[in-house]
Order: sequence, then structure tokens, then C-alpha cells
Amino acid sequence: MLKRLRLSQHITANTDRSFQQYTEFINLPPIKIDSQKIEYYLISAQGFIDMSKYDAVKDYKIEPNIKDADLFLTHPVAG
Repeated sequence: MLKRLRLSQHITANTDRSFQQYTEFINLPPIKIDSQKIEYYLISAQGFIDMSKYDAVKDYKIEPNIKDADLFLTHPVAG
């Protein structure tokens, strides 16, 4: 399916990532496809996925407007 979308130019992929899966983007991506921040965002997204396996995540913001914070998380109180 991804190959068909790439051939029809609906998406593009970063294929320069050796020994890793390709990263697909919508065509005309909002960020550079070779940006160093992509790994950071992928790790942050994986953190959300991992935390969601244990409980619902109420609020998950990447790079909020809090000084020196890379991630802000609000976890619901059990009870």
C-alpha cells in the first residue's frame, strides 16, 4: 500500500536511514525529511504509545511552552 502511495506521489519517504525503517511523509511535508528532530519526535510518539498500553493518557504535549521542558504529561488520578 505504501509503495502504491509513493508511486502516485501522495506520500514521500526518507530512505537515507540505514538499518532502520523508512519514515513516510505526506507529499510536501511540513518539516524537512532529513531533519534531526524526526528521531526525537518518533521517540516521543513511542513513549505515548507505550504509556497508553497501561492507562489512558489525559494530556500529552511535546515541547510545551514551559521553560526547559521537552515533554509535559498529565496522568488521570485513579479512584
